[in-house]
Amino acid sequence: MYDYMKGFVTDIRPEGITLEVNNIGYFINVANPYTFEINKDTTVYLHQQIKEDEHKIDYSKVSLKELDEEELYLLITLTNMSLDELKEYTHKQMASGHTR
Repeated sequence: MYDYMKGFVTDIRPEGITLEVNNIGYFINVANPYTFEINKDTTVYLHQQIKEDEHKIDYSKVSLKELDEEELYLLITLTNMSLDELKEYTHKQMASGHTR
């Protein structure tokens, strides 16, 4: 299982990014791909999920070890939201000027 990848972003799509590592492009599903920048060196922390009918790699821009208690609580809260709740929360945060 992969823990993280270091490389640069070569493509940004609504459902994810392509990260080039050692001349191989990996497509990685991300919640908000627009937080990444094309051609910028990036470390992407990963979560690999293998199911009977699916093989998926998701990302996190930070390692859980790097989060403080408040950030970890927020992450747990957000991951337990439905997609509609998450969209509404994100819209409210962006409207109020919160980017983190």
